[in-house]
Amino acid sequence: MEVFNSMMGIVGALCCVAMYAAVSIGRIAASEPVFYVVNGVGALLVMASAAQEFDAGDLGTIAQELIWAVVSAIGATRAWLVSRRRVPAASAEG
Repeated sequence: MEVFNSMMGIVGALCCVAMYAAVSIGRIAASEPVFYVVNGVGALLVMASAAQEFDAGDLGTIAQELIWAVVSAIGATRAWLVSRRRVPAASAEG
């Protein structure tokens, strides 16, 4: 189980770093919902990994990742709503 917890943290960190790198090199835009979704998943994975064997030293990590996940959820919702406004609705006439 310890290996699984460690892997969750590593995969979570990779999610966040990969999205930052993808934006930095121009592969995706920070306004795309996928940027926020993957960052949020990454934050949740790191938080879950840190919480498994909790001690006082993990409090900062858990707080940071919780805030990161909330910000990502807000950003994903906003990006999704903005992208919906840009896509014209299908016409009933055809």
